[in-house]
Amino acid sequence: MKTLLTQSDLDFLLSHIEEENLRDAILQAREVERSPKSEATDNKQYIVTLDSVQTEQVLDVLGDLLMVEGIDPNTSEPNHLGYYIERLIDLFNPHTKFG
Repeated sequence: MKTLLTQSDLDFLLSHIEEENLRDAILQAREVERSPKSEATDNKQYIVTLDSVQTEQVLDVLGDLLMVEGIDPNTSEPNHLGYYIERLIDLFNPHTKFG
């Protein structure tokens, strides 16, 4: 599965994934070629290609992280980090197509 991520997304994932083979797969991301107009943005974009098992591993890590750090204990609603994690989960959802 191909997933389009920013540098911030890659950094976040790598800071939370401990399994070495999965980290190595994510580090194989390739930068997306962009038009000169888009070069002005701070966050470059990368394509990460993972197989279905690796994708499930990422989703497991993100799901666990969401439950531990992404939910406000007072409201049981996602906090700021939780919304960010939910966005990453959506990106790795195998039912989402990459254009």
